[in-house]
Amino acid sequence: MHVSSEAPMLEGVGIGNRYGRLVVIGSSGLDAHRNRLWLCLCDCGNTAQARTTELRRGSRKSCGCLRLGRVKRRRKKSIDTRALNRFLSGGLSKPKNRI
Repeated sequence: MHVSSEAPMLEGVGIGNRYGRLVVIGSSGLDAHRNRLWLCLCDCGNTAQARTTELRRGSRKSCGCLRLGRVKRRRKKSIDTRALNRFLSGGLSKPKNRI
């Protein structure tokens, strides 16, 4: 992958600009549809490629670590909610004292 340090600034996207957790560090050419690809450095330390349109629209904000964090939080909330629902429905009732 060739990264140009003298990439043109297209539609406001340029080296050093920040988009969410991504900072543009260079141009990495064109994709199959002739869209400009940018090499970006994520706050987590990973690199990612993003199209100009993804950066401008805000549809690409990280290397994927942001999505992973959301999934983990959603999964934890889902598990907590299921346990609460079982408890409220009597599925997790207190053990009965036996005499």
